[in-house]
Amino acid sequence: MLDNIVGFVKLASKSLHPKHRHVALIFHQGVLLAWSNNSREYHAEDRAIEICKLLRYKSNLTLISIAITKEGKLKLALPCVKCQAKIVKYRISNVFYSTSSQAIIRWIS
Repeated sequence: MLDNIVGFVKLASKSLHPKHRHVALIFHQGVLLAWSNNSREYHAEDRAIEICKLLRYKSNLTLISIAITKEGKLKLALPCVKCQAKIVKYRISNVFYSTSSQAIIRWIS
């Protein structure tokens, strides 16, 4: 999953938010279930989790959160406190996010 960062950056670039280009992707055993960009109305993580709720997947989920600059470089995409609470509530066990040091790191709840 993490080997497709270039593809994730392309998805993040499609964000409708004028300042923050951000995408969240949710996988189940390596298969992409849902993804969402952010907008002014919702966070990418929140929307992707809502899509997975509709699909009724509840275990072995991995969330990857990627944010990019206007130039397409990775930046910090640590989920906000509200999204972190939702991640814990829905027992998403593996969460990774981009950093401004061009790395993808694992979030430990």
